Amino acid sequence: MVFLDVDGTYLAGDSVPPSAADAVRAARANGHLVLLCTGRALVQIYPWIREAGFDGIIAAAGGMVMVGEEVLASRAFAPELVDRATTWLDERGIAYWLETDAALHASASLERLLEDVPPQPYLAIPFEPVGSERGEVRKIILIGSDTPLDETRAHFAGDLDIIGATIPALGDNMGELALTGVHKATGIEIAARHAGVDRADTIGFGDGTNDLEMLAWCGVGVAMGDAADVVKDAADLVVASAADGGIAEGFAKLGLI
Repeated sequence: MVFLDVDGTYLAGDSVPPSAADAVRAARANGHLVLLCTGRALVQIYPWIREAGFDGIIAAAGGMVMVGEEVLASRAFAPELVDRATTWLDERGIAYWLETDAALHASASLERLLEDVPPQPYLAIPFEPVGSERGEVRKIILIGSDTPLDETRAHFAGDLDIIGATIPALGDNMGELALTGVHKATGIEIAARHAGVDRADTIGFGDGTNDLEMLAWCGVGVAMGDAADVVKDAADLVVASAADGGIAEGFAKLGLI
């Protein structure tokens, strides 16, 4: 059972390398299960990303777990926690967006800040206002802040964890607020148990700090060639970057294709 991070792993920039899509098709034809495992909200996993065909999706860094069309886990912020978090962020002038399965909801200051940021492949959909009707919030993405992440982490300790700098283009104080104890590895464990796959027979591919739990949990952890050193150090295998055919290389070296 293979789990692929999306940005910087399965995607190179804003496209899927043909060799990666071919590797996914070939591995599934050989009887292996291949799932996407991403920090993206479900709404950001566009049809062209899924085109090769996958056996499931772990979205929102473990907040949503699907195998086939069956939802195995759906973990979201309590409404009062969303209200408390957005009030605190607004008081400090921290720009953010809320991630739900169907939409991204932007704070009033967010779109102005994004005018100075190069186009990002994960922001290819329009934002909805924070105050509009929304579904369950699975993560809150912070940008444009002079408030240190450690201060934000300390304020929400016990309720929310924060992972920093998962989108480098959005600045040093960029971070993701997620429910404490919810991350990619918790989603992987649920999916593997459902499929009857032993932990030793799981493989995770990633390139970012939000992939560390995945690489540690899986039987084999694979880091992309342009991953941060901390990610490479956590991996059992390092392959080429996404753009240089790292997925196909890893699948071949591990006997999946």
